[in-house]
Amino acid sequence: MKTRLAKTWWALGAAAGALLAADVSRASDVKIGGYGSFRWNTTAGSEDVKGVPEELNTFTLRRFVLTTDAQPVPRFRSYLEFELERFRLIELKKKLEVGSADELEAELEIENTSGSEISLEQVWGQVDLVEQELGLRFGGILVPLGRYNIRHDDNQWDIPKRPLVDRGDGELGIRSVLPSKAAWDELGVGLVGTYDTFGFEAYYMNGPTLDFEYESEFEKEFTADHKAVDVETKIATRLMTGTFDVDPKGALKFGGARGYVWPGVGSELALSAFGGRYTPEEFPTQQSLYSVAADGLGTLGILEVEGEVAYSSFGDVGKVKNAVGMEAEAMAMQTVDAQGNITNIDPKVDAHPDLVLVVEGPNLPEKSYGGWVEFRWPIPVNVWGDSTKLIPLARVEQVAYQNWDGNDKDDRSAFRLTPGIALRPSPLVTFSAVYQLTQMNDFPGAAKGTTEDAAVHSVLVGGAWGF
Repeated sequence: MKTRLAKTWWALGAAAGALLAADVSRASDVKIGGYGSFRWNTTAGSEDVKGVPEELNTFTLRRFVLTTDAQPVPRFRSYLEFELERFRLIELKKKLEVGSADELEAELEIENTSGSEISLEQVWGQVDLVEQELGLRFGGILVPLGRYNIRHDDNQWDIPKRPLVDRGDGELGIRSVLPSKAAWDELGVGLVGTYDTFGFEAYYMNGPTLDFEYESEFEKEFTADHKAVDVETKIATRLMTGTFDVDPKGALKFGGARGYVWPGVGSELALSAFGGRYTPEEFPTQQSLYSVAADGLGTLGILEVEGEVAYSSFGDVGKVKNAVGMEAEAMAMQTVDAQGNITNIDPKVDAHPDLVLVVEGPNLPEKSYGGWVEFRWPIPVNVWGDSTKLIPLARVEQVAYQNWDGNDKDDRSAFRLTPGIALRPSPLVTFSAVYQLTQMNDFPGAAKGTTEDAAVHSVLVGGAWGF
């Protein structure tokens, strides 16, 4: 504990010293930017696999993001990334009317569009301890695991769908290999630095946690000779990104780092790792997750080649699911008396309790791994200027999952091939059209208790722009 406090005070002292040494008379330097992206896609698949649409044809506003990058004083930087994903509308209406002494009317109305999300992708400050070489960063930061999570802006890529390793595919029920889908941020503090051809990021952070949703229905029936109790309890669990409030695991349980080198111009190689406990502090079983990844960018003749491989382990997921079931059973045996106090159902008094437990999740494999590689052939064309490029491209992806929800008979895998072409009028703008084949193996079938294979065919046309 003393060592940890000493390190904390050292970091704070270094940050304060850097700020005091700054020229506070300088006016704030603020840069505003962002990006947006949209796509049209049509998808045809097999209705034999749960969640796979037989046919889908739709436009989607993928996201619109605003960023601010401010330097109020030398050697201090503040960064914000605010995202509106598939967002159009949210409206709240609240009304409270008081009539006579015995009349009270309250009304709450919520209107919103489905699939919408508002989120803070990044919100951090940074003090340069050694100018342009070493900085102390703190706040909501991107987890330095893999290539795509760090470099996730849509306008930097020419395929209008993110890789399975990093994002998964919610429409098809494919989860990411990374513990949380990109763009994945956490609350923490750490060091970032560059020196010559080497760079790194390393953080100590709250990290993802197992989250719970409870729903309980209780019914008690009185007859002349006995009392019957019917209880239905549903509990859904899922792995969520860490909170920006009090962490239920006890804060600072995760660490992550990424180091990278530039072997030459336009190339990069990197290794990264992440790990820590993800179950709540008072949970019946304690389990940890660990992830490692390698990624890179280079050239192969006339081709640009970029890719990433990743591996994640979530511990004994079977124990997690059993513990969730125990919690659900304990919840099912509780009810609320007339005074609002929680009481336990007594089988001796409340005869024949009928307990129905529905446990969903945590929808985690014990192990997941996979990778992707993208090939691009930038061809200069004289259309909108010298920077215009026509880019034939292809991405190949493979992901696999072992022992889904701790079931040693439930292994799944998915393969995806995405060939297409993109047009870049400038480095900040891209338009593309691709065909996508997704082969899903041993995924849950539409009929309960079955697994099926399915091939899903998609055509995606999209655009992205930065500013």
